[in-house]
Order: sequence, then structure tokens, then C-alpha cells
Amino acid sequence: MYYDFDFTITKQTTEASKVEETIKLAPGIVKEVVIQSSESFAALVHLQIFDRSFQLWPSNPDGAFLLTGEEITFSEEYQLKEHSYELTLKGWNEDDSYNHTPHIRLSVLPAKGPWTSALLEALFGKSRPVELK
Repeated sequence: MYYDFDFTITKQTTEASKVEETIKLAPGIVKEVVIQSSESFAALVHLQIFDRSFQLWPSNPDGAFLLTGEEITFSEEYQLKEHSYELTLKGWNEDDSYNHTPHIRLSVLPAKGPWTSALLEALFGKSRPVELK
């Protein structure tokens, strides 16, 4: 499954007053993260991704991605937690003139389990054994 989010970070926000947005995902494993920005961000925009109060990316707790127009892409193996299947985007923008909107894409490998079978059955009907001849 592929997810695509725009996250607007208002101008003149500080690290102490971060903008936050919760994104909802399906159960599974995050396999890839892509963060896109433009050169107009001018290294004034910072982004972090959390699972509840735990900072996932970047991995260092006091770190933040500095958005400069370069695409940030990395592979991951993060199992989404059962509590809500939500992540929180946090960011701040030191630009005094413009809001900025990074684009975040996530690739999630669906979890296997009873809900998967129920979903497939709801979409495609009950499976039947195939007789091979």
C-alpha cells in the first residue's frame, strides 16, 4: 500500500511550537519513506516523524530532517503498532514570509492476519478450492 500526504508547516513556527498532523495507516510494516521538498524551503523547514511520543525518523531523538529541496528516501522495516496505526508528523518553519508543504510518501507492506482474510473475502467473495486436472 502506498500513502501520500502533504503537510503544511506555517511560517514563523519554532521547534518549541511545532506544527503537528496525525496520519492514519493500515496495519503493516513501513518499508520505505520518501520526503520531498523544493529549493524554496531554503533549509528553513524541519520535519520529524513520531509513533506516539517516540521519534522514529530521523532516529536520533534531538534530530530533524532539514528540508532543502533534495529528496530524502530510505528503506525501513518498521512494524506499525496495534494501538492505532497512526504516525505523527511534526515540523517547524523558520521562514518569516511563507508557509511550506513537504510531501511525504510511505510504502506499507500489509499485515497478515484474520482481518486480511475478511477484507479479501469482502472484496472478492469467499474463496473456493480449485480442482486441478
